[in-house]
Amino acid sequence: MCLMKISTEEILLNSVSIAFIVISTFVLLPIRHGIGGRFAIVLVFLFVGVFLILRSSSINFRLPDSFLARMSTSATLRVFVRRKTVLTPFLIYSFAFLILVFRVWRMGTSIEFDEPPNLELTKLVAKFDSESWIESFTVAGLEVSHWNPPLPYFMMAILLRPFGFSLFAGRVISSLGAALIPVVVFYILRELGESTTAMSVSFAYALSTLYQGAMFIYDFDALSTLFFTLSVYSFIVAVKRKKRSYFGYSVIAWILLILTKYPPAGWLFLGLLVTSLFHREERSRSVFILLAFLIGILIVVVVSPGQLGFISESEYFTKWLWIRMALDPNYMVPLFRDFAVIVGWSPYLAFAFKLQKVKETEDPISTFSIVLIVLAFISPIFNPLTRRVIQAIPLLAATLFDFSMRRWSKTTTTLMLLNFCWWGVIKLPYL
Repeated sequence: MCLMKISTEEILLNSVSIAFIVISTFVLLPIRHGIGGRFAIVLVFLFVGVFLILRSSSINFRLPDSFLARMSTSATLRVFVRRKTVLTPFLIYSFAFLILVFRVWRMGTSIEFDEPPNLELTKLVAKFDSESWIESFTVAGLEVSHWNPPLPYFMMAILLRPFGFSLFAGRVISSLGAALIPVVVFYILRELGESTTAMSVSFAYALSTLYQGAMFIYDFDALSTLFFTLSVYSFIVAVKRKKRSYFGYSVIAWILLILTKYPPAGWLFLGLLVTSLFHREERSRSVFILLAFLIGILIVVVVSPGQLGFISESEYFTKWLWIRMALDPNYMVPLFRDFAVIVGWSPYLAFAFKLQKVKETEDPISTFSIVLIVLAFISPIFNPLTRRVIQAIPLLAATLFDFSMRRWSKTTTTLMLLNFCWWGVIKLPYL
């Protein structure tokens, strides 16, 4: 019998993936939740995963296609098969939305620390009194008001008006927008590869920790992640299909991101700029990028002059600078702990392999993706929140699994996929 040759990279990735799954199941899960119904449910998932691994020759991402092919034999279901391009995004959206709504329901009256100030500021903006909202967006105003630009408050002020500005309604509306993100991930991966891989990764992303645990919270991470991912998708289409109009769409989504969250907008600016400098075909767009950046900042300053005031708060930056210099364990230990579990272990290793190969390619999409991901993961150094990487997680998933499918076996890709969503599966709010 001829044994399939496996590379050293794959052996390492497979070993790390299996180690993370085993430790998460038999160590981290009992420590966090004890041994009970949740543990039994996770063991069932683990059994299914082991079954797939043992039958590695049959592991592939064509299961959805096979299922749809069988459906096509039924005359009553042929219409759905013909509508496959519409049905798949709809299934992904429904799955993601139901997960988030379930999280909203299970969270009940529990409140994250920045949700009440955001809701209060939304109520102030909803008065549409220029004096009240301009005053609200000053640094001396509400505790977290200077962290977010004005766009999400205006949007939610309009959307929440019929529902009486309740936190529950705000979370559900946030979930409606957040459910679009896995759909955009699907389109990104379909642009880079095949649709069945794209579907699998989209579902895995919807099950990931930083998606299902944060996208429904009323802090506008969902909206900023959506704009960020839309901007990335449009840029990829512009490069792949040579369509200049999509570059314009990318810039529009980026300007909307500037008006929603500053850090990811900064990553996009630098990512676009670096890509345009290192790749000749994109260089002509650097002036357009700078112009769009100035337009976005100008809108912020005109609509909300106090928004840029927090830059002058030397006390804030001095405080966190000393913490970084001292490597305060109260910050560093939780940071590394969270980074160790949010996407598993093997995705970090796969990204290191991708980083090693990026110099060998002249593909602007690879440069763009790598720069954005690196910027996202070093940003917690300047801002002590692991969730600052939230906006880049969809791009990380698309980049890693496109790279994995091109370089390694389907078994290795499947193990990485399980790594990417395993802790999210463990933390699902089971009944």
